[in-house]
Amino acid sequence: MSAGGKCGESRTNNSSLVEAMLAEYGTLRQESLEAVGHRMTVMSFTFAAVGVIIGGLLTRKVSDAVAGLIAVLFVPQVSKAALLIWLGEYERSQRAGKWLAELEQRVNRALGADALAWETTLLAARRTTDMEAAGSSRTPVHMGYPYVSVVALLVGAGYTATALGTYLLFAEARRRWGTDVAAATAAGIAVAASIVELAFIRFFLNRWKACRSGN
Repeated sequence: MSAGGKCGESRTNNSSLVEAMLAEYGTLRQESLEAVGHRMTVMSFTFAAVGVIIGGLLTRKVSDAVAGLIAVLFVPQVSKAALLIWLGEYERSQRAGKWLAELEQRVNRALGADALAWETTLLAARRTTDMEAAGSSRTPVHMGYPYVSVVALLVGAGYTATALGTYLLFAEARRRWGTDVAAATAAGIAVAASIVELAFIRFFLNRWKACRSGN
C-alpha cells in the first residue's frame, strides 16, 4: 500500500474514532442534563409536599399529640429521603461530568485543537479556588451556592417541622400532666432529634464531599 493510501486510511480511522467519541459525549451530556432535571423535580415535589403538610398541621383538625407526632416523625424523614435522592442524582451527574471531561481531552488530542472545553473547565473550577494561580485565564464557572441553598432549605424544613412538633407535644403534655412533664418531654424530643439530625448531616456532608472528589 502506498504512503498516501496509508495516510488516507489513518485519517478515516481517526475520523471514525472522533465520531464515536462525540456520539458517546452527546449521550453522556443528555444523561447529565436528565440528572439535573430529576434533581429539580425531586425538590419541587418535596417542597410542595412539606409545605402542604406543615400548612395542614397549622390549620389542623386533629389533636396536638397527633399533629406533633406527624411533624416530628414524618416531615423530617421526607426531607431526608429527598436529600438522599437528590444526592444520588448529583453523584450521577458528577460521574457523567468527569467522564465527559476525559472525552473532551481525547477528542481535542485527536483533532489537534481545543475544540471542546466546557466540562474540563467545570472540573478545573471545582478543583481550585484560584484559577489565576493555577495558570488559567478562564473564569470559574462552577456554582456551589444553588446546591447549598437546596440543602439548607430541606434541612431547614425538617428543623421547622421538628420545632413545631415539639411545641405541639409540649402543649399537649402540659395540658395533661403539667409543666414539669411537658418540659421533660420537650427536652427528650429535642435531644433525640438533635442526635439524629447531626448524624444525618454528618453522613450527608461526607457523601457529598466524596461525590465532589470522585471517591
